Amino acid sequence: MNKPRIVYILRHGPGKWVIVSIDRCEEDEKYQTNIDVDMHRANRTHVAFSFKVSLAEDFDYTVSIRIDICKYVDGGCKTYQTLADESAINFCEKYAKQNVDAALQMLDMNGFPLPVGDYAVDDYIFNVAELPENAVYGDFVGKGYLIKQGVEFSCVKVAANFVKNDDEDEED
Repeated sequence: MNKPRIVYILRHGPGKWVIVSIDRCEEDEKYQTNIDVDMHRANRTHVAFSFKVSLAEDFDYTVSIRIDICKYVDGGCKTYQTLADESAINFCEKYAKQNVDAALQMLDMNGFPLPVGDYAVDDYIFNVAELPENAVYGDFVGKGYLIKQGVEFSCVKVAANFVKNDDEDEED
């Protein structure tokens, strides 16, 4: 017996990313490390973040990362992609080295690892225009997890939209 197939048509092309929000994940009380983030738009192409983290685990090469991404379609947010790496530090250095280095400088740190402790960064400026210029159009939510010895110890949720260049930002 043949099972019916569901096919999604994904429109993609040139555009821009709009970061809508960054929040704690639901049920954040179950995580040992919570990240408090305040975001505001610095200008049309830049977003400013201030964040506080109380690391309950050393952030070293044994910490892995998983980012579960869903895309809003009819019927809700459906699994779209999962990104993962056995080393969150290697992941950061591969995909966000300049951004991570800038944040570490704001902490007066020369690099990794980060020991257990409290950290705060005020008004970190992120250039949204540095994100990929071609992608699938739509509304996305990504939940990023830090994992040590198989246990998730931190989670943050990011909502973002990829829109055609001629679309106006809702907040402008």
